[in-house]
Amino acid sequence: MSEPAVALSFFDPDHGLHGSARSAMTLLFEHGKPEALADGPVVERDGEGWKAELGSRFELSFDPVTEPLDMGGASARVCRVKGMLRGNELECLGTAVETLEPPAWEQLDALRAVTALFDEENAVLALGRRPRGALGHGQEDVVAWLVTGGEARRVEDARISTVYDGDGRQRTAGLELWLPGEDFPRRASGTARRRRTRTTARSRCRGPPSGRYSRDAASRSRRRGPPTRRHPAYCAGSPPTARRPRRGAYRPPSARSRTGSGRAFRPGWETRP
Repeated sequence: MSEPAVALSFFDPDHGLHGSARSAMTLLFEHGKPEALADGPVVERDGEGWKAELGSRFELSFDPVTEPLDMGGASARVCRVKGMLRGNELECLGTAVETLEPPAWEQLDALRAVTALFDEENAVLALGRRPRGALGHGQEDVVAWLVTGGEARRVEDARISTVYDGDGRQRTAGLELWLPGEDFPRRASGTARRRRTRTTARSRCRGPPSGRYSRDAASRSRRRGPPTRRHPAYCAGSPPTARRPRRGAYRPPSARSRTGSGRAFRPGWETRP
């Protein structure tokens, strides 16, 4: 029986480098400038991790720092990445995603994945599948995990929200995460920082409020700090904190039963006008 297909990604915001590699395809970014390679790396299992090599371009090892996270048809792990990239040493965080069951593309309108790696012990991973004919992201099937203090917790209900400009380019992305036993959601958001060219883009990920954040999972924060200059998929700030939902915002049935009947809402988690 063959090994599951694996997609490896790394994120080095300090040097403006990130990339994704899988069978027959490699995509590298350096300070927002993309480079697509027709060849995929040679990937081999190395104990619990993986090794990826592509000629003289890179030789990287991916050592998992979390348990396998069930993403529904796929298994994801946060990894510590070390090795050489274009003759320079690389040490950062990344992910390894194994496809256990290929998506049924004919039944989907969209498949969206979000990865936010704050440090080795704090991260958010989400995967949303939008059924064909769905009215919007409120009808997506989203699987999400929140890693806090090295402990992975499955999100009970999650929403992925994106905003596009008039040219169809993504401007912002947001996550709303409802955890079991919590009355308020945890939120994270990112804002794209676009280059002047129309074909490339960089992003800035806005972490949680600064100054009043506590790593205690039960902490609450209401003051939003200034945005930090981070890569979209690797945010070296602090993980998202629970915040009180907006008036009219979506709340799952379990949360509404704890906090009252709640206001009327429409599909999704958009606020009513």
